[in-house]
Amino acid sequence: MRKIYAFDFDGTLTTKDTLLEFIRFAKGPLAFWLGFLRYAHLLVMMKLGRYPNWKAKQKVFAHFFKGMRLEDFDALCQEFAASSSHLLRPKGVEAVNQAKSEGADVLIVSASIDNWVRPFFAEQSDEAERFPDVQVVGTQVEVKEGVLTGRFLTNNCYGQEKVNRIQALFPNRQDYHLTAYGDSRGDKELLAFADESYYKPFREPCLFKIKPQERIQAVIVLILIVLLNLVLISKYPQFMGIMPDDFKEFIHQFKVSGYDPITYSTVTNWYQGYNVYRHPLLAFMMWIPYLVNTWLIELTGVNLVQYLVGLLLVFCGFYSYIFMRRILVEVIGLKETDGIILNAMFFGFAFTMVALVVPDHFVISQMLILLTLYICGSAINKGQRLSIWHTVVLFVVTAGVTLSNGVKIYLAALFTNKWRFFYPKYLLLGVIIPAALMWMFCRWEYQTYVLPNEKAVEAQKKAQRLADIKKFTQLYAEQSGETDSSRIAEGGRKLYRKHVWEVHEKNMKDPWNAHTGTPIAKEGFMKWTDVSTDRWDAVVHNLFGETIQLHQDYLLDDTLKSRPVVVEYRYIINYVVEALVIGLFLIGIWMGRRQRLLWLVLSCFAFDMALHLGLGFGINEVYIMGPHWLFVIPISIAYVLKFASQRWLLPLRVVITSLALFLLGWNGWLFASY
Repeated sequence: MRKIYAFDFDGTLTTKDTLLEFIRFAKGPLAFWLGFLRYAHLLVMMKLGRYPNWKAKQKVFAHFFKGMRLEDFDALCQEFAASSSHLLRPKGVEAVNQAKSEGADVLIVSASIDNWVRPFFAEQSDEAERFPDVQVVGTQVEVKEGVLTGRFLTNNCYGQEKVNRIQALFPNRQDYHLTAYGDSRGDKELLAFADESYYKPFREPCLFKIKPQERIQAVIVLILIVLLNLVLISKYPQFMGIMPDDFKEFIHQFKVSGYDPITYSTVTNWYQGYNVYRHPLLAFMMWIPYLVNTWLIELTGVNLVQYLVGLLLVFCGFYSYIFMRRILVEVIGLKETDGIILNAMFFGFAFTMVALVVPDHFVISQMLILLTLYICGSAINKGQRLSIWHTVVLFVVTAGVTLSNGVKIYLAALFTNKWRFFYPKYLLLGVIIPAALMWMFCRWEYQTYVLPNEKAVEAQKKAQRLADIKKFTQLYAEQSGETDSSRIAEGGRKLYRKHVWEVHEKNMKDPWNAHTGTPIAKEGFMKWTDVSTDRWDAVVHNLFGETIQLHQDYLLDDTLKSRPVVVEYRYIINYVVEALVIGLFLIGIWMGRRQRLLWLVLSCFAFDMALHLGLGFGINEVYIMGPHWLFVIPISIAYVLKFASQRWLLPLRVVITSLALFLLGWNGWLFASY
């Protein structure tokens, strides 16, 4: 029996409606929007079923192309198809190719004008080798004396008309087996007419849907992350008794390295506790968990914040694993077993593991960055671009959690889109406006939530300062027996200044100040910098030390409380492991030096190193920032496994597996014991 495959074009084989894309291509964005505004009322009526689809489409087409010479129109169609191959869905391309390889008749049955659909499948098309002898059945336009009249020559190839066209070409229905592919209301009749039909078949599955080959790994990883969170929850059973009025008790009692449990406080009694210039949207993201927790407190009489926040941490940690697995296996192309080994190493790193359970923002940021790398890595492999819409969404969510990570979204967009990143439209709508709006939101947030508190605190300090001066003035008068008021006032001020200096000297000996280096400036962002902390010690013992392997001494202590800035390992094995990880990382950079994804990842790493090692941001506890950049290590090492010769693969796998097992065992045991 004869086989016929019928493919809808717009939305089924393409990612966008080509009528809209063609008009924008031919007339430019300004004319495009003005034209559609003129006919907006008809388009709304069409969507409501009050105006015929074909009539609205014909009016729009006539507005833009009536009176154009056919040869000019066809030239535009050729140019459009040549520059728009990125609109084609890769899986759709494969399906058409497969159908032709079976010797079947392949039809593209589309409501779009066949003049611009046909060039996608013509010999001069880049897709010719994949689409030979494909027949295009579309809507045809009326031409008189070589000029477009603006009317359609045929019925709009939509709905029942698609079936009519196929029956006109192949009238003996019993002689063939028809397979149809569609994606919209206009394909309903075609899909019903076919022997075999597929609705929206070539779309990428939901990013968060677990694929069959991931299921076993996913179950194991989910169980381990849940258990790890329960270990931390069991350390603080008293937190269930902290009620909203005492929400700041979390900050006083929680002690895991330098992490702040602001999320526990925010979900218990909502307030803007995060630094608005570093985490502008994070408090608002916790609004719904706060409402749920408030309801649960009223229902149960206990605070279940640890479990609610734990669900969020488990979700983000779980999908961090899934997205890393997809980067390693689907994007880079490693074997599944190699991906598992490198993912095990990644989650064996000390502060990848710790971030899975602490109520801070790091695992959320890690998941969002890995999601971005997966999306962009897939786009690079397929020769696709990161759209303005995707860029804006990724930027708002990622920068909303951690503002500096918004730069990584733009770096990812730059490496994905290359020179198209600098198109005025993309640069304006995808980069400049979102960044400006985010900054304006930060300023509004500061003025609304932070500044009033700062003014109140400053007023309290001023009142306390005046009270202290008065107290020391009275003390001076009593001690000196002086009766002259001006001398008493001066003596009181001297005593007060002496007291202030003594308090300052005492405070400077506290770890909070003693372990904090000299900033570039004491105002604004520069107050978080550090130009005095030794960089070599920071790199050896913290950046590639504590970040990857926990220290036994001062285990998970806070540098700003009791832990020294630099702690040495007791055993040489820890330095050997550190050297092996760094060595494999550097070899991976060399072996993957021609891979665009690796340069993307390295640019993110370079940005973080400029912040931490260059400006000294957070350098005294740089390890807690590990989730923002640790992914660069397994991704780089992946290129060692990808490009290594066959004789080196087994020794490399043994070394990497040994490192992964050691890190999981060492850090897992120390964390659990803590």
